[in-house]
Amino acid sequence: MMRRLRRLGAVAAATLTLVAGCTPEGDGPRTDRTPFVRPERTPRPVVTGTPAEIRLEVGDDFQRIVDRTPPGSTYVIATGVHRLQQVIPHDGDVFRGEPGAVLNGARLLAPESFDRDDEGRWFVDGQTQDGLERGQPDEGATEAIRHPEELFVDGDRRLVHVLSLGELTPGTFHLDYGADRLYLGEDPTAFASIEASVTSFAFGGTGVRGVTIEDIVVEKYASPAQFGAVGGAPPEEFPYDWTIRRVEARLNHGGGIGISPGVTIEDSDVHHNGQIGLVGFGEDRSTEEAGYSARVAVLRTRIHHNNVLGFRWTHEAGGTKIKRTTAGSLIEHVWSHDNHGPGLWLDIENHAAVVRANRIEDNVGAGIFYEISAGPTTIEHNEVRNNGHHDGGRFTAGIVISNSSDVTVRNNVLAGNARGVAAISRGDRHPATTRLVVLDNDITMSTGWTGLDLARDADKALLQPEGDNRFDGNTYRVADQGARWWFWDRDVSWAQWQDLGHDVGGHLVVGEGETTERARRGFRLADYGPRS
Repeated sequence: MMRRLRRLGAVAAATLTLVAGCTPEGDGPRTDRTPFVRPERTPRPVVTGTPAEIRLEVGDDFQRIVDRTPPGSTYVIATGVHRLQQVIPHDGDVFRGEPGAVLNGARLLAPESFDRDDEGRWFVDGQTQDGLERGQPDEGATEAIRHPEELFVDGDRRLVHVLSLGELTPGTFHLDYGADRLYLGEDPTAFASIEASVTSFAFGGTGVRGVTIEDIVVEKYASPAQFGAVGGAPPEEFPYDWTIRRVEARLNHGGGIGISPGVTIEDSDVHHNGQIGLVGFGEDRSTEEAGYSARVAVLRTRIHHNNVLGFRWTHEAGGTKIKRTTAGSLIEHVWSHDNHGPGLWLDIENHAAVVRANRIEDNVGAGIFYEISAGPTTIEHNEVRNNGHHDGGRFTAGIVISNSSDVTVRNNVLAGNARGVAAISRGDRHPATTRLVVLDNDITMSTGWTGLDLARDADKALLQPEGDNRFDGNTYRVADQGARWWFWDRDVSWAQWQDLGHDVGGHLVVGEGETTERARRGFRLADYGPRS
């Protein structure tokens, strides 16, 4: 029987620090399978000389060519589908795709390669893919989504992974990892194409600096949950200061694009990934010697229809989850929509974020979620609509500020969200929510409230002037004045809200829709990444 080596570092992943707000997942090796041993890469020869411009044709071994080419070279990826490529670049390398250049992490399976067993089930042998299991399935999803292997038929149709042969039906597949055998729930000749995702990432590399990747499609990689197919794997191996430009990351199992220290993601389209669109860290803490951090930027990018497999978004799934941007971040002109989870989520030790001029709409979780982080952070000039209509408890609203200090939320338009601007402070998390300023926003509410919620024995002083949390100059549009649309550790009326010192210069509009010129004008789609 073929035994296999997993392509991702389970040893490294097992030591991945569990940050606050995440539940331990038990992601270590399973006792019924051969423990993972990281494959040893042949030491890369020292290459010197003048950087070159190299064409990468369909069928070339990208890594072999890169290993033999001086750092700082430019690679032109030819038009066509390049399968199973996994590249660790040199510092300063540039990878530029011609029109129609696609990196595909899946193996193409020919219908004639399938056979039938004694039970009449279709199968193909030699399927040694066995990636790192990660993630938390949501209610209604199965444990099978923890496995990064997927099967696509007829282009972009995902089949459902089942863990036993007894569950095998049309529309499903089963991987017998011990026998290296893949079972298909129906006649393979019924499909125009069959693709089994195998390769865990397209581009990565520990400490590799200054790489540019542009004008390519990256699809169908078996990226584990919580790691991106571009720049996000292997686990705890961080590239530095990469630029990812005009990249379409789609149909990957876990994350689409990885966040790493100094990364700039611009003019890209990240969609239909199994768990999440953008995910990762702005500071490298993988070793005691590490500690490199640099500002993260996400610009003019569309993030949509992610978490299609049903991972538990309150843990980590949806549009984004960005952590430890201790050197700051800029998220601007992003259109994040229709994600099963938050639209933009910055969680755990983020600092000095600027989130401005984004369009965030129709996400199952919060529209903008800033959690367990610090400032000075500004969330401004965003349009935030129809987010949070899901049972996410306190953490579903247009904008959520949770256990974070020194945040200013100003000049945003919010409408149709489960709540307006929801500030939260839990006594068992730090920092406390202090020095929050919510200023000059236009907030339409048909459900929920705007205000500050204390939980788990949070300090009541946060409600007092010393907490320095204030709402001022906001316009509220509500269906009726009788309901209590404001919250200050209890439901309060408009008069009580103003008696508490909030929005003394604000405005209440009852029984009308959005009427401001800004709300009528809206935002141009062209401002929010690629057009569909």
